[in-house]
Amino acid sequence: MYADAIIHSAAYTVFEKGAGKFPSIYTDEPYVAWGLAATIFGGVVLLCSHKYIRDKKHEIFLILHWIFVSVFIVGVWKHLESHNNNKWTYASIAVWAFDRAARFFRIFLAGVNAKADVKIYNNDVLKLKVDYSNIWGAKPGYHAYLSFLRIDSFWESHPFTFYRSPVPGEEKKLVFCIRKRNGMTKRLAATMEAQPNHSKRIPVLMDGPYGCTFPLEKFQTAVLIAGGIGVTSTFSYVERMKRSGSTRDQHVVFIWVIRNLSDIDWFRDEINYLLSDDSVDVRIFVTGMGQVSDSSSSSDEKYEEKTETSSLQSIRSKISYGKPDLDVVISDLIRSADINIGFLTCGPGGMNDNARASVAKHLGAGKAAVDYFEESFAW
Repeated sequence: MYADAIIHSAAYTVFEKGAGKFPSIYTDEPYVAWGLAATIFGGVVLLCSHKYIRDKKHEIFLILHWIFVSVFIVGVWKHLESHNNNKWTYASIAVWAFDRAARFFRIFLAGVNAKADVKIYNNDVLKLKVDYSNIWGAKPGYHAYLSFLRIDSFWESHPFTFYRSPVPGEEKKLVFCIRKRNGMTKRLAATMEAQPNHSKRIPVLMDGPYGCTFPLEKFQTAVLIAGGIGVTSTFSYVERMKRSGSTRDQHVVFIWVIRNLSDIDWFRDEINYLLSDDSVDVRIFVTGMGQVSDSSSSSDEKYEEKTETSSLQSIRSKISYGKPDLDVVISDLIRSADINIGFLTCGPGGMNDNARASVAKHLGAGKAAVDYFEESFAW
């Protein structure tokens, strides 16, 4: 669309210049000036929508997007008004308005009085347990946009993957695990750190659900590989498979790669749920101990000493230290599968790339049909 606008503006500029009307055309015919303004501000919107700005300066991107899109729409309106040709502007605004109306309707369905119990772990991960209307269910792999009703961020909404709480008595709650970054999550983390128990109940608006679900329950062997916070997506699948009973007839392998042993803190209830029976093969890899620095190793050793008498003992046999060789793991799983095997990965880009390459490399290593699915938290 913008390339079309550039061609249109450039061609008419050449035409008017040839007719001797340039640059007086901008004052003689205001609609031309409005068209130029729309072209310029449309270009600014395009540049400010670059992935780097969306990721690193999301709040700035959001504000600039609203301002410049508004100027762009006004410019287009004024440009076409004198030609009585604003039907295209009406159509564009109608699409935008329908999208906004649909979002408000989703928020209404989820419950405008939804509340979240928020707690921060290790000054790094925020865990939210949200009470909502339960009109729609928690589908695996889906996400919702959360808005926190705070003065400094009520106008922002960010997408986060959710899953149904595995804690008895909390089945109707949705759980979001959010890694602290810059911007809104950093401010929310600071608020939680200031609380006596590092936790607080706050109102939220939830727009969702969005996404799709992969049919992992249809595979004889289902392998779910997660890195860090990506475990929120893979766990949502295992939770549903365990609840439906399909894990009794499947070989389900749940692999979670974390940097520090202390990451287990915020995911302890979920790990205990997976280990409540033998239907899921849980494998946890801790890459930080002895791999990153002496300080990280010392940190994990202190964590082990502190939690030695806790439920960490129950999962010790599931923990390995060091980076997993995904090529070997994937090759072995494909060779041992009989009928079909499905892989789902969700983690950093490099880990997803390695898993995808390994699955492609070993497609013909066994006799089972192989499928690969991938979740990415990139925008």
